[in-house]
Amino acid sequence: MRVLTLNTYDGKGGAARAAYRLHQELTARGLDTRMFVQKKTGNDPSVISPDTLLDKVKERIRVNMDSLPLRFYPKRNGTVWGASWIPHWISPRIREFSPDIVHLHWITDGFIPVQEIARIDRPIIWTLHDMWPFTGGCHTAGGCTRYETWCGSCPQLGSSRQYDLTSWILRRKWRHWNHSSLTFVAPSHWLGTCAQKSGLLSRHRIVVIPNGVDTNVFKPLPRDFARTALNLPRDRPLIVFGAQNPFSDPNKGFSHLNAAMNYLNKKVSDRPEIVSFGTRPLSEPFDKPWKTHHLGQILSDLHLALIYSAGDLFVAPSINENLPNTVIEALACGSPAVGFDAGGMPDLISHRRNGYLARPYDTCDLADGILWLLDDKESRADLKERARETAISTFDVRNVARTYMDLYRSVMVG
Repeated sequence: MRVLTLNTYDGKGGAARAAYRLHQELTARGLDTRMFVQKKTGNDPSVISPDTLLDKVKERIRVNMDSLPLRFYPKRNGTVWGASWIPHWISPRIREFSPDIVHLHWITDGFIPVQEIARIDRPIIWTLHDMWPFTGGCHTAGGCTRYETWCGSCPQLGSSRQYDLTSWILRRKWRHWNHSSLTFVAPSHWLGTCAQKSGLLSRHRIVVIPNGVDTNVFKPLPRDFARTALNLPRDRPLIVFGAQNPFSDPNKGFSHLNAAMNYLNKKVSDRPEIVSFGTRPLSEPFDKPWKTHHLGQILSDLHLALIYSAGDLFVAPSINENLPNTVIEALACGSPAVGFDAGGMPDLISHRRNGYLARPYDTCDLADGILWLLDDKESRADLKERARETAISTFDVRNVARTYMDLYRSVMVG
């Protein structure tokens, strides 16, 4: 079986990490696999990208031009957006690989335009890493449900027009994908439900398969060793928080964590400290009577395992997130997690068994969950053990790869 995986990047962002981990495991299982990306940052020879100077110039032009329509909406908010309208004749390149299955992941930022997907003449599996495939361009809809019927008058664009950019994008998706044979994979039950409710994808097959991690790499390490290796204090409660853009992406929920920490620090004398990772440190002025140790962007899985093991818990105060790799990784390292009971978090966190699910966007309850995990030292060993058990039983990449292989076979037969 020949599988061609496509993702815009091979190492940037959670979708890239999930796609690459699956690609690696499928290769280890003997499949003839390749990964095709728009921008390659690693050195794996099985990952292919356009590498001539002209190709790189074209890639930069496509990324910049793809966002041009947004300039007509000066009141839009800062959420991630994708129009995917710039022509890019990638389907002939896909045919060169002669794949039995084409597996799409996160393909925006000018990589694969809407119309080109319909030209792929192979069975297509598409893993949803956010809501973009069934919306009018936003990657996270927030509380908006217009995608269930028809987009327009988009609150994220600050638009009052029914026929705006979102309705144009959704119309193009309808026109090009309506008769295509697409099988969609949602990593979380929440995202699967959203996809099933959408007007665009409701007629397609949608299955739920979680993201996976290598639990032989992400595993508990001695806490004191991890803290010494990272030059972190050994005598302080440490809360780990991280993402690709932990402080600038509003969907990661740092404002809620900030409020929870301010509330928490009024109730405890032994103030916890934050260990953060991601592309940029905290730069905006926040009222924070707590200390942050920012470790920067982390590319090594072993380095990440050290960070999770160094902390007392992991906090993911996301607003609406699919199935964050960071929570899976933390659980695999035996770190209990705290998050809101929203998005895909209930697929990961079992309330008071391997972490704490706070009432959605109630920062006081989020703080109480953090405090409960820090204070209940008698239950902490059980919580850590159950966190590890959750990762092994549900999110080990070997089990995830087997499930995908079964799906590939069913699509090829069907």
